Amino acid sequence: MYGIRGIAFAMPTPCPLGKQCLTSNLVYRADIATDEGDHKIYIGTSGNSFKERYTGHKTTFKHVRKRNTTELSKFYWKLKEEGKSPTIKWSIVRKINAGFNLRNGCTLCNTERYEIANAEKEKLLNTRNERKRICPHYVKKFF
Repeated sequence: MYGIRGIAFAMPTPCPLGKQCLTSNLVYRADIATDEGDHKIYIGTSGNSFKERYTGHKTTFKHVRKRNTTELSKFYWKLKEEGKSPTIKWSIVRKINAGFNLRNGCTLCNTERYEIANAEKEKLLNTRNERKRICPHYVKKFF
């Protein structure tokens, strides 16, 4: 905490991707692990900046009522309930020139599906139904 003129406020959390936090249209990977040997992988996309998506994930780690928002937050809270201290390492898998066309669909979502399909299945948190969901970018563009 630091303050100006007696008003205290928290220091902003540093971005886990360094200077790439404002990058948009990317597929990212979160490796969640504990000292006890638990290790899982979560793959996601960010159409907006990664900073916005990361802020959403942080909210699911702070508030129990949001624990079922993503498979990553479900696993995080499961580890916390077991008394473990999970750490998450974030990385960019691919940067995409995002675009949607009627022939090929959404480049961003298709790349995410591809990365999920090729990830180590025994470590993957993403569920099969995540690959089948409707593209949120399509919905924003046409509805």
